[in-house]
Amino acid sequence: MGFGRLIATHLHDHVALTVHDPAISAVAAPWHGRIVLGSAAAAARCDIVILAVPVAGLVASIRQLRPHLRPGTVVVDVGSVKVKPAALMLDELPAHVDIVGTHPLFGPQSAKAGIAGHNIALCPVRGRAQWRIAAFLRRVLGLKVFITSPENHDREAAVVQGLTHLIAKVLLRMGPMPSRLTTASFDRLME
Repeated sequence: MGFGRLIATHLHDHVALTVHDPAISAVAAPWHGRIVLGSAAAAARCDIVILAVPVAGLVASIRQLRPHLRPGTVVVDVGSVKVKPAALMLDELPAHVDIVGTHPLFGPQSAKAGIAGHNIALCPVRGRAQWRIAAFLRRVLGLKVFITSPENHDREAAVVQGLTHLIAKVLLRMGPMPSRLTTASFDRLME
């Protein structure tokens, strides 16, 4: 839900949004009046459908949307792995929709000050929609767009995320860190 909110926050000024999330009520939605909260069928009838769900929930979400997807619709996922979601989307989505896997290499915490300048990976799966999406992300949202295959994405992401988590675990186990006599490099690492 956190990443879905981030998406809506940065897209609602640029496109009409229909959001389907059973966990959000119309009263609790922070964008009341600017974003339509609708059914799965209403969300599926949009030109672009963004699946902001964990990989474990991808198939169930697709099956709920599938009967309502129109020819030419672009279906996008935003997960941090790409090979498995790409395969699931190819298996489960009708042949009349384009598929683009994405991995925004930022999240609600790292994008608190905005998303411009952050990286995003686009993985074309079916169709050619990635070019229009890349242009929008670059020109309108100011993102750095990298087009890659799901396999190359997962190979690079495994190193980046694995190393980041390993260093974080080591630092946490070391105990309290110095906070006064530090270097810029150390401060950046602690950040």
